[in-house]
Amino acid sequence: MQEGVTSCYYYMKTVPHSFYLGRDKGIRETYQYSIDYTCDNKAKTVGGYQIAFVYDMASVGIHYRLEEWSLLQLFTSVAAIISGVYVIMDILHNVLSYLVKQ
Repeated sequence: MQEGVTSCYYYMKTVPHSFYLGRDKGIRETYQYSIDYTCDNKAKTVGGYQIAFVYDMASVGIHYRLEEWSLLQLFTSVAAIISGVYVIMDILHNVLSYLVKQ
């Protein structure tokens, strides 16, 4: 404890995670923890130090799923990203050149 501190609060947040590893390996479940604390010497407590523990269990979990893509799916996704960037840049170019001409 720090000198002159009269109250400390410890916070623990827990988030459930599940990993789908494939048909043969099944699902692995785990938790992610986050711990933080604050100490305050302004709050005057009667009879000494005050320590409080606050737990927060997230009601929404995170699910990871590993997927294997074929080479054709990879090329299709990369082509879609490149063409989308090209279309957006072309639209911006046309709008900016129209605004500059006026």
